[in-house]
Amino acid sequence: GVQTCALPIFTYWISKRLKLLDYPNRNRKLHLQPTPYTGGVAILIINILLIKFTNYDIQIKNLIILSSAIVLLGFLDDKYNLQVPLRVFFQVACIFIIIQQGFLITNLGKIFSNQEISLGTFSIIFTIICVAIIINGFNYLDGIDGLASSLFINSLMTTGIFLCLQQNFVQDIKEILIFISIPVITFFLFNIRLLKLPKLFLGDNGSLLIGIMLSFLLIYISQNKKLIEPGLIIWIVGLIFFDFFSTNISRFLKKKTAFTPGTDHLHFFLRKKIGLYKTLFLLNFLNIIIAFYGYATWYFFGNLFSLINFIIFAIIYLILLNKINFKKNLF
Repeated sequence: GVQTCALPIFTYWISKRLKLLDYPNRNRKLHLQPTPYTGGVAILIINILLIKFTNYDIQIKNLIILSSAIVLLGFLDDKYNLQVPLRVFFQVACIFIIIQQGFLITNLGKIFSNQEISLGTFSIIFTIICVAIIINGFNYLDGIDGLASSLFINSLMTTGIFLCLQQNFVQDIKEILIFISIPVITFFLFNIRLLKLPKLFLGDNGSLLIGIMLSFLLIYISQNKKLIEPGLIIWIVGLIFFDFFSTNISRFLKKKTAFTPGTDHLHFFLRKKIGLYKTLFLLNFLNIIIAFYGYATWYFFGNLFSLINFIIFAIIYLILLNKINFKKNLF
């Protein structure tokens, strides 16, 4: 417990000394003073330290240790603002390294019949695309304090509830979900400055880390352990996917660059209208509602109807985001 709390303070102190700071600007970065962006480094180190107190199997231990590659990539991006092609190339490399440890989406479940849809040789490419969407989705959502980290915790909690609903919440998975959430909960408290703790940002190193860990954890639970249907997994990360999909489609239609930072996200609009804490509550509540709507459609009507609903939700989110950006001229 002491290590968990002390490490972010130590990270904050080191970051200040080494000038690893995120500086305010008028457009997107509205914080008042330079703030360390090494939250991901702190989360990774706490996770590595926690390994010795847990009974994780070798795949989960490898996932945590190999995630250090994407933390390094994110850290370099934070410091030097890497070009998009270079960033994408190294993201794919980091994802591929973890895939080699046995994390792979090999089937999509029983969507059209009682026969599972096997991806065969397309498995690796499909896994890379899915993981890349989620890690960049978290990167997009890391625009306001506490949002990316709270949605990560929210997604782990939803995963636990889905496992309980299917009576598959086995002890080793329960332990993984609890222990992997502890460093992110600790970071969240620093990020929102609870009890006047020193402020830390996730940075790209942190948003990429929590994205890659959640992605491969969900692959592990649904594909390796087969404890949750693949058709349900998409609903756990529904809001993250909808925001990424809608933002990029909007930018494409407006002939804007996909990976350029902007204020064309729902969370920027909501923060301006209702403030930070109400925005955090609303988006986390929305994530839960989306997930349980998805579970209900899957449970009562099956995989195909659930998938159709997921596509409809994505289109509604896109229309809503476009209307907001058009009216408020946020783009």
